[in-house]
Amino acid sequence: MSAKDTDIAKIIELTEKLKSSDTDQQTKNTKAQALTKQFTLAEVLVAFKPQYEELVYTVANELLDRANVLATSGGKGASTGKKKGLDHIIQNTKGETVTLPSRAGRASSNLSQDRAVWDFLNLQIETEDGKEVFVPGTLNLNEGGEIPTTRKTIIESLFTGNVKELQGFTIRKDEGENDE
Repeated sequence: MSAKDTDIAKIIELTEKLKSSDTDQQTKNTKAQALTKQFTLAEVLVAFKPQYEELVYTVANELLDRANVLATSGGKGASTGKKKGLDHIIQNTKGETVTLPSRAGRASSNLSQDRAVWDFLNLQIETEDGKEVFVPGTLNLNEGGEIPTTRKTIIESLFTGNVKELQGFTIRKDEGENDE
């Protein structure tokens, strides 16, 4: 028997198994439809109550275990230890540098905690309606137009060099390791 004949025989065998599987599935569907006509959902739930309770308790227990792990991890998330490259080093034309720490969430809106960086970049901070904001509120693009003055746009503008007010400053990611 050649390899080609063996392949054909295998295809025929697999096709027959597939037909048999389809027939079995159709039989199961027919039986399930007959059961749904014969019994209500409430009756089925009562009949399989122990199995449903076990399933519900297992899922609930797993969720509680995961919630407990998250609650006791101290909010550090899945990542632990030291992280690289989160901070940025800003340098002026005189070679002086300052580090701009990475901030997220509420910490990113607390501008005064990085006042030394903003002073280094000649940016002012004022409080309006209880919220710290940059003054001026917009930065002028080299090719015309303005963008809002935010932590994110300042960092992006330092990388691209497209803002008039930030000319003479360069930025790079800090490759050192920082404790979080």
